[in-house]
Amino acid sequence: MEFKSPFRLFILMCALLPVGTSAMAAPTTVPVPPYDPLLKPLGQGDARTVHQMENKRGAGPVTRAMDRAQLGYDMPRLLSAARRCQDLGIQGGTADDLGTALYCSYMARSSALIEGDALAYLQEVRWVKNALYPAMERATNDHLIFGTGLDSANLRRLTDATPAVAETWLRGSQELSFQASGRPRGSTNAPPKIGIKINGQNIVAFIEMGRGTLRTPITIIEPKEEAASISSKLKLKLVVQDYANAFVRFGGTKYTITPSLYIADNVSVGPLILHHVAVGVVTADFIRPGVYLGASMWRRFGEVIISGAGIRLSRQATHQCEPVVPMTFAANYHEVGSLQFPISVNSVTRTAALSIRATDLVDMGSSIWVDPGARAANAGTRKDRTVKGPITIQVGHQSFNAPSAYVETNWHEPFQVSLGRSILDRYTMHLKLRGGNPSICLALNPGENGGRAH
Repeated sequence: MEFKSPFRLFILMCALLPVGTSAMAAPTTVPVPPYDPLLKPLGQGDARTVHQMENKRGAGPVTRAMDRAQLGYDMPRLLSAARRCQDLGIQGGTADDLGTALYCSYMARSSALIEGDALAYLQEVRWVKNALYPAMERATNDHLIFGTGLDSANLRRLTDATPAVAETWLRGSQELSFQASGRPRGSTNAPPKIGIKINGQNIVAFIEMGRGTLRTPITIIEPKEEAASISSKLKLKLVVQDYANAFVRFGGTKYTITPSLYIADNVSVGPLILHHVAVGVVTADFIRPGVYLGASMWRRFGEVIISGAGIRLSRQATHQCEPVVPMTFAANYHEVGSLQFPISVNSVTRTAALSIRATDLVDMGSSIWVDPGARAANAGTRKDRTVKGPITIQVGHQSFNAPSAYVETNWHEPFQVSLGRSILDRYTMHLKLRGGNPSICLALNPGENGGRAH
């Protein structure tokens, strides 16, 4: 078989039980994919190292196709390649092959969610439950579960009743102004918001582009004690309650959240209408409540142009800003990650991450984040989270100075610099996220002089 498995199936505890325990009830286990060294460079968005490791290990075309699709934030191709990987893995039937199929099944399910395709997601879950888990159980004598609401869901009924996501384009492009209360100039506590429609109702949605658990194109955060939930007001259709478990950190505390999967019949965002699109709903009191549009929404457009006043959404890419800076998607096998690109900080090449976050609750000043190593180089105290400037930043052909930068001293993210949304006071950001070759380009706003970021 051409497919080559680089994985080793994890050892379940039941395999360590002494002889004579076979009559006992098999342990219940939530399976975890085996670790693979490729996960590290993929999680860092390091395309060069990924390709070097592929060549060194003699990776087959399926593995290369998955890696290329993930780095390029190309979810349709990732879903297709992950499905081929699953089929080859279960056909092989060995412990290695089944471990690979498990790993690829996570990528397939995650890419379906990013596409907003609840039907494709349910089809993958059903395949795992009916084909992959039984094969793994025969190999391990274990009873495998999802550990979520998927275990009790009637997957056959849900799959038969769920339509595939579809889209309708009303026009080629449209510009949407930020809401007046959404983002006053100089304020980082007020995230950018735009008007959209969900099931015919006009609502205001936050723009969110950054690392996080917002995989579906639309995510709704609801307070725990809310009498009438946002999802019920918008007449969303419940697909699966508590379909996943996720962990987030907020204020130094780790929280467990259990998102539920819904479907919106129609969502209008500028020139685009999405039909039967998946919506993730999270109940939490530590995140700002509301409707969020993540990067998976913006990847449906040929080009997204963001300024301090609003956002322009186009079906086809333009060439208004050149040259572009290539980006890669740095993510784990759940496809939770960030879009990264090279940047120069004081003539030193670093890695930046796109960050327009509605969840920022602190004043970032210039909204340029740097890693602790950069802070130490500027001789600040441990409590001082501000790097003293001037700091010269260059993104592609644009160069500007920042008077200071906020520092997160407890950072474990793979990127070193994060351009925040207040950069938009002086620059227009051009993003191309569709088609497997994501890119960014900054253009100086008309009437502005280069050189200083406020």
